[in-house]
Amino acid sequence: MKDLDSIQYELLPYDTHPDLPFRIVAQARQKQGILSLNYRILGDTSAILWPKAAPFGRGNNLWQHTCLECFLADAENTAYWEYNFSPAGVWDVYFFSDYRRPQAVANLQAPQLEFREREKLLRVRMTLPPALANTQLRLGLSAVMEDRQGQLFYYALKHTQDRPDFHQRDSFILML
Repeated sequence: MKDLDSIQYELLPYDTHPDLPFRIVAQARQKQGILSLNYRILGDTSAILWPKAAPFGRGNNLWQHTCLECFLADAENTAYWEYNFSPAGVWDVYFFSDYRRPQAVANLQAPQLEFREREKLLRVRMTLPPALANTQLRLGLSAVMEDRQGQLFYYALKHTQDRPDFHQRDSFILML
């Protein structure tokens, strides 16, 4: 059996775009209620508009610029969590009772974020919400990349619609 840390999952672009000479790979591991994620952008990343460093904390509308995302769900429940991580050091979390039905989120423990700019590696370590700590997880890993002209490009483990929609449960294909 392979160590989960050694398995890389490639995020696929929604549209093949020949002018973006990079790939995004991710790794995920869950152990004792802690989820660890690594996102690595490989290749020529000079086309990407990287957000400026910001004080660590929660932010808003991170998906409107370069950000990496993780959707988490109990395999047997329609509810799910959406986490957004900006290479700037800002993060946010949303809870949905069902497809795109947002609910209030209680204060959660902040994730640990580490962005290694030179390596284009974002490491995330976070405590799972209590409702997910002892369940079989379904994950959807995704990314929004902004180019220097302000155009957004969408990457995910799987695209299931005729437009990018990371909330589709069919795209939560990684089981932990």
